[in-house]
Amino acid sequence: MTEEVVGCQHCGSRRVVPKVLVGGPMAGLDNKDGTYICLDCGRELVPLGFEGEEERKDFAAQAQGTGKGFLHIPIVPVDTWSLFNLPILDMPIVQVAKVVELEWRDGWEILPGGVPFADYWKAVGSKRYGAEDVLLMDLAGMQHARPNFDALKALMKRRYSVWLEMGVRDVHDIFDAFTLGSQNVLLGSLTCPSERMLEDVIELSDMSVPLLYYDGRVLWSGKRMPGDLSRSLKLLEDMGFERAAVLDLRRLGGRDGYDSELADRALSSGMDILFGGGVRETDLPGLREKGAVGGLLDPYTPVLRDLISSQVEPDDEEPLPSPLRRESPRGLGVDG
Repeated sequence: MTEEVVGCQHCGSRRVVPKVLVGGPMAGLDNKDGTYICLDCGRELVPLGFEGEEERKDFAAQAQGTGKGFLHIPIVPVDTWSLFNLPILDMPIVQVAKVVELEWRDGWEILPGGVPFADYWKAVGSKRYGAEDVLLMDLAGMQHARPNFDALKALMKRRYSVWLEMGVRDVHDIFDAFTLGSQNVLLGSLTCPSERMLEDVIELSDMSVPLLYYDGRVLWSGKRMPGDLSRSLKLLEDMGFERAAVLDLRRLGGRDGYDSELADRALSSGMDILFGGGVRETDLPGLREKGAVGGLLDPYTPVLRDLISSQVEPDDEEPLPSPLRRESPRGLGVDG
């Protein structure tokens, strides 16, 4: 049996130690806040688990050779809620779970249809498409405050860097998400209750990225949070967040493309911004020129529909031209 190895989520180093706060009657015991520090890169972190030393070394090598690059991140919403009611089957979860289409109508609505997770994963991982990051949406956690951890463990056993949105509502959810193997955890405004939680999270890990859901205003769970987009972004910047994502719910999955004016407003922030909502592959060069660091692609763009329907074998396709491909480290988890 392969021995699990723990390493830094940033650089892959094994030299990680618990962060101990100064002061108190038992500083070495009572004042651990659950975070760690890497003795090589000096950053605070939540440790990642790797299945053996070779996997950790592979992650570390990729982390050292990775440039910033422009991110193209497909949004992958998975109906994990219905999986709770399924009997135990011999069929793998990747075949049973469905990647669905979503609409926002004062709440999430799942449209009829969807495709098996395995088929969708195969399409985004093909050489033609070249995605190395994905935004995995766990609808059980987002809608019902009950993340489907068993399903997520199975679905995240892949080579991608996973940005996980599972409806984070408190700091404990952050630990759960990183334990699953997320490279970045999304803090969705729809489930964020307060500024206090944002402050706690930024102290815990800079691999947590706020995701602002926009429907004419920013939709926050907390009633005292600002609805204005510029004010919300300024709040995050003042707290110390270096990047954030904005998802325009009005355009998500639609045929009208993304809102260029809203993108300009979002990109006027001093933070690095990933923008989504109506974004397709052909929009990526324009977003990059505007100053975005990445685009969140709609779940079922015409390109992805074509790839899914044709079920292209990954090795048979030629890569698309830049900026759709980049070099990036994998998100490797305890079970990944």
